[in-house]
Amino acid sequence: MYPDEPTNYPPNNTTPTTIDIAINKNVSNVSNLEVRHELSSDHNPVLLNLGAQHKIRTTKIVYISEKANWKEFRKILNERVEITPRILTTDDIVE
Repeated sequence: MYPDEPTNYPPNNTTPTTIDIAINKNVSNVSNLEVRHELSSDHNPVLLNLGAQHKIRTTKIVYISEKANWKEFRKILNERVEITPRILTTDDIVE
């Protein structure tokens, strides 16, 4: 792969050339090869984007309620959760 514009500008006013290339293996999305004119050298760097393929793995969570310790669960709920009383009217709301 190489960019569309020259990357080397020889000092003796000869024709600019593209001598910088990119070689890749197992990279699916190489795009946007861009010559950067940011150095005071006769060689300009090439910026390229590498796209990676993400493998999405999903895990199915299965709850086995038969093995749950319901007494311990109730105890923890009672200790940690403050239950709000039933609100039936606007007067029941505490600000």
